[in-house]
Amino acid sequence: MRKTLAALGFMSSLLVCAQANATIAVSSNPVVPFLGASLETFDGLSAGTSANGLGFTTTFGGGATFTGDGLVTNIGVPNAYAQPFFGPAPGAADTTNYLAVGGNEFSGGTTINFASAHNIFGLYWGSVDSYNTIIFENNGVALAGGTFTGADVAPLVASGNQGSLTSNGFVTFSGLGSFNQVVLLSTTPNFEIDNLETNLVTGTPTVPETSTWAMMILGFLGVGFMAYRRRNQMVFRLV
Repeated sequence: MRKTLAALGFMSSLLVCAQANATIAVSSNPVVPFLGASLETFDGLSAGTSANGLGFTTTFGGGATFTGDGLVTNIGVPNAYAQPFFGPAPGAADTTNYLAVGGNEFSGGTTINFASAHNIFGLYWGSVDSYNTIIFENNGVALAGGTFTGADVAPLVASGNQGSLTSNGFVTFSGLGSFNQVVLLSTTPNFEIDNLETNLVTGTPTVPETSTWAMMILGFLGVGFMAYRRRNQMVFRLV
């Protein structure tokens, strides 16, 4: 029994570590679909659509509302925002709609409010800057280890280069736990994104978060310990 308890304790530490560490994957492919993906390209919206006021709602991820200062556009404005670079040919900029967040005439950021929980999120990140920030939240509370800046998505370089795949790429975040909000921030011009992806988890059990795993393991340990004590007490009485 002691060996069993020790093994359970070791397993719990492994599970907590696995849940607490996010996995970041980077690709130069403008769209990297994964199993069960929902895609948002912003092409179903009119250029000039803004998230100001009540925001705008799309079918992304089973239903998502974009609020804040995001602007749907398909052009670049000097010293404000630039089209994501799709490459590899020089000047191969995104000619379709994309979302520009923060900086210049904008302030604050954009929040994506999902109607249901998710645990994977991907986006094509244009001209990555260190002052671009993405935060994963659950009911307004940031997930532990769920905040990333442009400096955290190596091998992409946070140089703001608008014409190179070294600073433009598709970034996928997984292993975060469940979230229903994604906050996009930029302190200066600009955070440009396109081709968002997330997994569809409606009707599918979500992976328990770190605290849930810990409570489950502690519960198993408690049950095992009580059974161990009860068996010892019965043996003592028989003797």
